[in-house]
Parts: sequence; C-alpha cells; structure tokens
Amino acid sequence: MQQQPKTYYDAKHCNTRLFVAQGGTRSGKTWSLLTLLTEWCYLNRNANFTIDVVRASFPSLRASVYRDFVSILQRENWYDERNHNKTEHTYNLFGNTWRFYLSLIHISEPTRPY
Repeated sequence: MQQQPKTYYDAKHCNTRLFVAQGGTRSGKTWSLLTLLTEWCYLNRNANFTIDVVRASFPSLRASVYRDFVSILQRENWYDERNHNKTEHTYNLFGNTWRFYLSLIHISEPTRPY
C-alpha cells in the first residue's frame, strides 16, 4: 500500500462521529478523505449509501475533488466508464453512489459589529 498523508491515518483511526481535516493547500486533505471513502465503498459493497461531495463552485470541484476521485479509481483499477454518469456527475462505486455538485448555500465569514 502506498504511503498516505497524515490526514489519512488521523481520519482512519478517528473514533468520533465527526472528523475535521485541517491543513493548508496541498496538505493531502482531499486525497486522504477520498481514499478512505473509496476504501470504505470497497469494504461495504452494495450498501446502497450515497456520498455527496459538495464545493462552492463546480469549476473548483471539477478541478480538484472530481479529478482526484477519478485518479484514485484509475490507480486502483476500479474505474469503469459504465459506472460514470458524466451528465449527472455521479459514479456508482461497488453499489454506493457518489454525487458531485456545487453548494447552493453560501456561508460567508462572520462580520464584526462596529
């Protein structure tokens, strides 16, 4: 198995319901979490779960998470174009559905009262 970023092992061994991945740009957060979730799909075949991947804009989603997801599947020889609905931006991975879309809710930074 390929060496993973620290975030991968932190998330994999997390015993809480919520995991917050922190780090700067190119720290491996996206790759780590995508790898964990694809492994989870492999271990939980036909569980019929839906994994929603959301980002503020679709161009940024496509340029990062979506591209990394496909790269991980190709690296593991799990990518099958028949499972990829490019129009709907979905992928069926071992009986679990991944949906990629942009957020309709924009959360801005809190403003300070003057």
